[in-house]
Amino acid sequence: MVFYTKKHHPMEPNENVITVSKEFKVPVGRLYEAWIEPEHLKQWWKPMNMTLTEVVNEVKSEGNINYKFEGTADAGFSINGNYQEVKPEEKLVYTWNWAFPDEKLNSQYKLEVSFQGSDSGSRIEVTQQEEANQDLVKPKGDGWNQALDKLASYLESSATAGSTESSNANEAGTTSTAPIGNTQHTDASSNTEDQEGKPDYGSQHPLENQ
Repeated sequence: MVFYTKKHHPMEPNENVITVSKEFKVPVGRLYEAWIEPEHLKQWWKPMNMTLTEVVNEVKSEGNINYKFEGTADAGFSINGNYQEVKPEEKLVYTWNWAFPDEKLNSQYKLEVSFQGSDSGSRIEVTQQEEANQDLVKPKGDGWNQALDKLASYLESSATAGSTESSNANEAGTTSTAPIGNTQHTDASSNTEDQEGKPDYGSQHPLENQ
């Protein structure tokens, strides 16, 4: 679900805001881990079908964020930022800046990501803010929607795999752990361009469909 709004503040009269939300059939702890931990990120987050090759994700106040992506023909880009607020399994606020070899593609945002438990599992809400033309904001909403759909597919397939492993382990008189667990944050991966050989700005990038 995507909402497009334009908020006006005394210091930021042209601020554009996108809010995207989605429900998941997993506990909020698993959703949070899949959002921040590299070994999970590499399984579902693939902007422009590129591979996430390096991750620095210091999930603490003023902690650094640095993701590096690689594609075919030496194409690639990075995302960097800093955490401004961290409440584990509740709320993350951080800067989110895209850096490309072609500087005209670069863009800067602020993200606020909220996590909530629900009767059916959990819910995430992503709010992205920037000072830019509203027409360029809308495609990024579509990109976030695509990313959350991929995250849902990953979590559902992981839950199914974990359930099968647990069942088999119980039959054998042993125990098994689900595939998403507590790990530390640093490293990750995914791949390629669209069929026409042009970058597909499908996940969170401003120039999608431009």
